[in-house]
Amino acid sequence: MLVFALGVGVILGAFWLFDRLLPNLDPPSPRIERFSRRFASPRAMFLLGALLTSVTMSVSISLTLLVPLTLKGIVRRTNVIPYIMGANITTFIDTLFASFLVPGGGATEVVLVEMVSVTAVSLPVLLFAYGPYSRLLLGTAHRVSSDMRWLAVFLAIMAATPAALLLV
Repeated sequence: MLVFALGVGVILGAFWLFDRLLPNLDPPSPRIERFSRRFASPRAMFLLGALLTSVTMSVSISLTLLVPLTLKGIVRRTNVIPYIMGANITTFIDTLFASFLVPGGGATEVVLVEMVSVTAVSLPVLLFAYGPYSRLLLGTAHRVSSDMRWLAVFLAIMAATPAALLLV
């Protein structure tokens, strides 16, 4: 129990420190503006999400970096979607490495199929339908977060979907 409490304290301290180290963007500095413009395109954010997740081998860490950057205004909300798409593909890298250790070889094929499947869905959306897709997602997020009834419906769907899939 003590180790768990210590771990929670370390994580909260790291978040506090990370938040304090991010610049205050009341008037954004030219350097921050250049960074923001460089990663304004969906393809650049897709690659950044893929790269950070590949390096950290954890989608949790790469998204933990994204949230404060978005809240501080360094990364625009519309650019979060391709970042997450890139992170979703490369999050399987650590699983791929672990699959090499499983005897019999079947695990590696399963992970590769997962990676190819996620890529086969994500890349066409990014390249050909990003505008409508991002408007749909951001509109849905706005609707769900602005009204408690829509939030309740969303949460009910999120709870019912896995339960329904378990029954199939």
